Amino acid sequence: MNHSIYLTKTRDFLHYEEKEDAIITANLSGQDEWVGTGSLVKTEEQYLFFYTGHTFSEKFPFSEK
Repeated sequence: MNHSIYLTKTRDFLHYEEKEDAIITANLSGQDEWVGTGSLVKTEEQYLFFYTGHTFSEKFPFSEK
């Protein structure tokens, strides 16, 4: 099963709430076949979410330099 990203909320890192639905779902036919390692940052009034996505598909090959 491919990875998706789920939301967990906490205020004190001791008590937490896990959300049931994925916020980013792995795309089995695209560049984000596997996703993970997410970080959420708030800057002023905007939220930015960064994550890692990769695939081993020949449609999106690695380029060797």
